[in-house]
Amino acid sequence: MYLDEISDDLLISLYREGLQWAIDLLFERYGVFLYGFINKILRSQNIHCDYKEAFQELFVVLINCIDRYDEYAGCFYFFVKCSVERRL
Repeated sequence: MYLDEISDDLLISLYREGLQWAIDLLFERYGVFLYGFINKILRSQNIHCDYKEAFQELFVVLINCIDRYDEYAGCFYFFVKCSVERRL
């Protein structure tokens, strides 16, 4: 099995078991989405800030939210999107 074939839910379970590389892979997987989403929100609201700073803040928010994610009930992509929207 290749790393890109591992499901989001399995990566979350592995992270909860203490494997840091699992969360790193998740955020590498969703990094492009997060930057695009941050860009869209900041431009639509005419907010000027450092994208890297905003991304790091969202990274912390998502790590805190990941404990509430139920891998049996949802899709991680939509969970990430909702978490980001609430924070911005």
